[in-house]
Amino acid sequence: MRTLRTGSKRRGFTLLELLVVMAIMVLISGAVLASMMPALAEARLRSASAHLIAALRYARSYAVSKHVSARLRLVTDARTVEVQTQDTDANGTPIWRTLTTQAGRTRTLPDGVIFSSVQDASQADATAASDPNLPAADTAANEATVTFTVLGQAQDTAFSLTDDKGHGRMIQVDGVTGRCLVTEAAP
Repeated sequence: MRTLRTGSKRRGFTLLELLVVMAIMVLISGAVLASMMPALAEARLRSASAHLIAALRYARSYAVSKHVSARLRLVTDARTVEVQTQDTDANGTPIWRTLTTQAGRTRTLPDGVIFSSVQDASQADATAASDPNLPAADTAANEATVTFTVLGQAQDTAFSLTDDKGHGRMIQVDGVTGRCLVTEAAP
């Protein structure tokens, strides 16, 4: 039977060896993090585009299935998106109410992603004038809307999302079909 001697040498790592290994790990993790930053920015832009497309499709689907006008409201300064539906107040005046469903609730764009341009989306007055069932647009200068009729049609719209690195995505809505298309925007 073997016994331990009190004065024997123990095997293990010295403090200096542990510090060297930790320093190497910090350098490697820093290099990995630096190389992942562009991928994270692209993921934020891709996520914002996907949320926007989902909200547009939900607004169109809601309008067609519920037989009411629905719209996507973009607030450019606050970087928010929400789906609203046409309703009437107690006086019978048409108003827009924000949906509280999971898909229709107000969402904020990811950090570093902004609306860089909106084309024709704020021209909802022209759509309302052609369809007397739609209320007139009540958008401010920092807001834009894409309104879907009960037939699923909307005004032709294009808007751009840009991240803090200058990369962008263009989202286009076909007015006749209501279909949405995402393309890479030129930097």
